[in-house]
Amino acid sequence: MPTLFHGVLQKIKNRWMNTMFPLKSMIIYLFIPSIMMIVIIMGYFSYLISVRQVQSSASVNIMDTVTQTRDYLDNRLSDVFQQLVILAEESNTNAIVNQLGYYSDVETENYLSLNQSVDRIYNTYYSMLDSIFVILNDGKVLVQKKDFNVNNIKFNFNEFYDRYGGRNDGYVWLNLQNNIIADRNPPDDKTVSLQRIIGDKDSLVKGILSFQLRESWFVDILANPQISEHGYLALVGEVES
Repeated sequence: MPTLFHGVLQKIKNRWMNTMFPLKSMIIYLFIPSIMMIVIIMGYFSYLISVRQVQSSASVNIMDTVTQTRDYLDNRLSDVFQQLVILAEESNTNAIVNQLGYYSDVETENYLSLNQSVDRIYNTYYSMLDSIFVILNDGKVLVQKKDFNVNNIKFNFNEFYDRYGGRNDGYVWLNLQNNIIADRNPPDDKTVSLQRIIGDKDSLVKGILSFQLRESWFVDILANPQISEHGYLALVGEVES
């Protein structure tokens, strides 16, 4: 009897085992691919999120770099423009203009003071300034500060006024081109220039205060920021016709 009972139990156990094995196999076959699919999907979305975060961070960094460079240029150019305004309105300049208008001559003291002001501006902003020229009445008064030789002063007030006069309170910004005041030696370097026109074609006293800015100064600033492997910064402006 015990032997018969044991045999029945063994048959039930064997049948149960035979039934569970296909069920385990089915669970494994369904569960493992599902887990793999979930892992793959999660990995894909994690990759997309990481890429977007990197792109967003890179975009923010680039905008910060561009903004900082723009602000630096604005501040430095504003400083130089302010110096031109001060030079145009200071008492020595006005005294020379008045003396030329009434006496056709200039006191030595005023001329020396103007020359000292030009020297101070040029030395302070030497990294930016290629040259400074003050020309009144076709060179009757000529103050120039530069570190190159000049072959010829070619500035013609009437031609310049016909092209640029009568706007912006006499202030004129010119983009990159050959020096508009003088034929320089060597002739290769181009400048960006800022001018203050004095008088008009019918004035007793007429002339120009001209600050010529170095091309290399702009190049050094724009080339310094690392935008990307193939990225670069550029200044874009209207070209005078």
